Amino acid sequence: MAFAVFLWIPLTAHRPVEIEHVVAMLRRFKMTVGRKIYALIGLSFLGLLGIAVLDSRELASSLMQQKQIELKHLAELALGIVKEEHAAVQKGDIAAADAQKRAMARLAALRYGNNDYFWINDMPAAHGDASDEARDER
Repeated sequence: MAFAVFLWIPLTAHRPVEIEHVVAMLRRFKMTVGRKIYALIGLSFLGLLGIAVLDSRELASSLMQQKQIELKHLAELALGIVKEEHAAVQKGDIAAADAQKRAMARLAALRYGNNDYFWINDMPAAHGDASDEARDER
């Protein structure tokens, strides 16, 4: 490995003492074989560390995206169960109360992740209809 050092020294300021001082400084920082090996090891370690950081960020992003896709599919599955029971009611095969109980039982059995589950909110909507809003504005 060869290193070239270019010094710009104006001709008017040429003094032998300054050149000797620069040469002495360069000799002090001379790269021995041991220093070159340590520098190579250090640079390799920094490169591997950088790659590990970038890879871990990509992995975290990929896992988050995978979790979102999984939850979307599971929500579609739960909605499919509800739609299936609703279709049975529409056909007249089963009473609405029985279909609701069956849908709740089927959804209660669904699990995902670390024993996470679906729940059903059976409260009426918190908002009123348009006629209620019109009365409030008067």
